[in-house]
Amino acid sequence: MSRGERKRSFGIKLRLPVLLGIFGATSIFFMFSGHPAFAFNTYDIHDQASCQAVPGATWTGPNQCSLPSQLTLNSGDSLTIESEIFAPIGSIDNSGSITNHGNIANSGNTITNEVGGVISNDGEINDFGLIDNNGTITNSGTIDLDNNGAISCFGDLTAIINNYAGGIISNNSGGTINISGNANGQAAFNNSGTVNNNIGAIINNNNSAVFTNNSGGSVNNSGTINNNSPNPTHATIPPCSTIHTMNTNGGTIVNNANGTVTNSGTINDYCGSTFTNNGSLTGNPVVNKCVPTVTITSVSNTNPKWGVPVSVSGTATNFVSTDTISVDWGDGSSPTVISASASWGPVTHPYSAAAIATNPNNIVATLLSGTTVDATSASFPITVQKHDVTLTANAPDVKWSKDHALTGKLTDNDAGGAAIGSATIVPGGDDTFGAGPFTTAADGSYSATGTAPPGPAGPHSDTAKYLGDGSYNPAGPITANYNTLIHDVTLTLAPIANLKWSLAYSGT
Repeated sequence: MSRGERKRSFGIKLRLPVLLGIFGATSIFFMFSGHPAFAFNTYDIHDQASCQAVPGATWTGPNQCSLPSQLTLNSGDSLTIESEIFAPIGSIDNSGSITNHGNIANSGNTITNEVGGVISNDGEINDFGLIDNNGTITNSGTIDLDNNGAISCFGDLTAIINNYAGGIISNNSGGTINISGNANGQAAFNNSGTVNNNIGAIINNNNSAVFTNNSGGSVNNSGTINNNSPNPTHATIPPCSTIHTMNTNGGTIVNNANGTVTNSGTINDYCGSTFTNNGSLTGNPVVNKCVPTVTITSVSNTNPKWGVPVSVSGTATNFVSTDTISVDWGDGSSPTVISASASWGPVTHPYSAAAIATNPNNIVATLLSGTTVDATSASFPITVQKHDVTLTANAPDVKWSKDHALTGKLTDNDAGGAAIGSATIVPGGDDTFGAGPFTTAADGSYSATGTAPPGPAGPHSDTAKYLGDGSYNPAGPITANYNTLIHDVTLTLAPIANLKWSLAYSGT
């Protein structure tokens, strides 16, 4: 049967005499019981007369009954579309029951199934509009959610089922729910209640349609769910290439032992959601969208001098309140552990001089659930720098060839001029120094004794040099200028005795 020859029907066949009898008996009951009498509306559409019995309905053609733009069914009311009846509908607010054996077409209107309302379908429902369900929908026929778009992406109608908390949709054996959309229109199934896809039933999620299972939503599958990728023809025409998705936003999907899920599109499993597969899952795997992350976003200094604190900050996602973040500084020290937060830090750490030997020291943040590692950040290399120093040298003037001392002091520029003790100083220059070693005292001072060069007297210089070590940079050579001085002398004359006058003599 073509779409133009749609199945047409609605149905609860209660004839007028029966209705009058029921009404009369009910009125008598309430009259004697002291309760007010109520009349329930029962509509069974199977021909022109039964169609026109519905207020505002129009018999628009063979087997076609167009229902009014607003039809309200109160609790106890019922509407039945019998087989072979095609029923275009307007908006319906249902607190009673709707039974469809025929073909219902919703073109852009809203069907609201209130709490206590029941919709039973073993025919066909073509939904180009909105179905809001707070009650129960039972399907053993076909429900098509189609935004009516063509391959070229024309058409922008929405086709949406919202199954709210407390709502139940049961798709029974022989039933099919087709959710089909394209890029311009929207076809969506939003579930916050319960969807039971039973043995022999099928849910097809096609093209760019989206099935969203929200927090509190539950999908129990014992039948078949086909999560299909876009039509290849659609995919060649932007923007029709949207990959069709089934989301689980905090809801629960259970694929039972006899259930089948075929996925050629994308199934995203978000935080707080549960996707339990006890049956068959073929095609693309479920994408875990609840992947915890931890990231280092800021490091105050990647080339610090030792002793200078380094500050680290970062971010984290998809964690729980009891999780922690551990920052390993990469130098063998104990990590810094803090409570996990979306934006964490700063945490600080001063590197010791010993960290110079292990350069680079890689900072890594780890997101922990207890002792279980949930996520690890990229590493940030830290290169710890030595301290700069100041070396002084002084050499006094001295007589040539005499011993004298080369003196000075070694201090730490990056520690406020603090003295550096036990450091080896290498003297040099014009003096002749011994083998040493020459080391600084606790106050940073040193003294190296050498012998000045031989005469003649004149200007000279000595030098002092610090070679550096694992903590300090080298310094020098530093030059200390001095002069060698002339020697002092003593002149003596031996006594002269028995010398006659006017005669020559010699003496020492």
